[in-house]
Amino acid sequence: MNKKRIIGEVILLVLIVSIMPIIGNIGLYIDNTSDPIFIDGTGSQDWVWAERQPWCSKINDVYYIENLIISGRNARSCIEIRNSNVIFIINNCIVYDSSSSINEAGIKLYNVNNAQLINNNCSYNNRAGISLQNNCYNNIISNNIVCNTVSSGIHLDDCDYNTISNNNVNNNGYGGIYFNSNCNSNTISNNTVNDNFRGIWLNKYDNNIISQNSMRDNGHVGMILTNCNYNTISSNSASNNGQEGVYIWDTCHNNIIANNTISNNGGSMADNEFGLLLRNNCDYNTISGNAIYDNAEYGIHLKYHSDNNIISNNNIRRHIINGIYLTESNLNLITNNTLYQNGIQEILCEGNYFAYNDII
Repeated sequence: MNKKRIIGEVILLVLIVSIMPIIGNIGLYIDNTSDPIFIDGTGSQDWVWAERQPWCSKINDVYYIENLIISGRNARSCIEIRNSNVIFIINNCIVYDSSSSINEAGIKLYNVNNAQLINNNCSYNNRAGISLQNNCYNNIISNNIVCNTVSSGIHLDDCDYNTISNNNVNNNGYGGIYFNSNCNSNTISNNTVNDNFRGIWLNKYDNNIISQNSMRDNGHVGMILTNCNYNTISSNSASNNGQEGVYIWDTCHNNIIANNTISNNGGSMADNEFGLLLRNNCDYNTISGNAIYDNAEYGIHLKYHSDNNIISNNNIRRHIINGIYLTESNLNLITNNTLYQNGIQEILCEGNYFAYNDII
């Protein structure tokens, strides 16, 4: 090992030690920085092979990988597991400096079911912190710290029935939590998703629950959905994001957006500064019971053929232009909302129905 490499490892270990206090009770770590882990349930390095390694144990048919520090040396994923159906738990590990290649991550699962990723620190990776790819079902990602990655903190692609909860996902370059495509029936709850470019971004997915997340100080938007249907977005907080609090965009139908707090968004970018924006053919959505206040331009904006939506029982306060604004959007029902120091306006619309709104 040459002198520069030794110095680099020392610097990285000092960095890890500096972030250990935020993990809590971290337990005993084994310095495994020179040896990333690769397991393929259908290959020669399967779980039978893994059980013989010093970093893996098996108790009551559950495999454990725990208390490790692993560097990917910017060459590969730190922990990669493929083609697995067994129950396994990755717990209390620090993984960092994974490869910057497009599909790599601190922890990467590919075609994996029944995994639990718990209490890990997956920060300072050169692509994603945690990545689930290609038919990963029934996995739990909980109580992890995923910060300062180059790309997304937590990334899912073509994965269903997973739970992502109680994670701190902050200050990642691209997005905090990013579902790329065909991710259905997942639960995203109680996560803190702050200071990313985009907080939570979901693309082409259905029947998910997004609840009780905090999305604050993200550079562009707190939450963005594209081509998404039949999702429930409830009891989240989106505040102080650069442009929109919540952005529902491009053919999103039959979603429920209820009981969220959306406040103080906008002010750092040139235009499109809203609390909640539905844009481009977003139909049959229900927006109800939200507290939407002090956003830069509009509270709620329906734009460009967003039709047959229900906007009801929202508390909308103090916006510079309007509380509710409709542009080229038709046949919407706007009822029983309270608007304070802002009003309602429609432009180039037909058949919208307004009733029992209290404008103060």
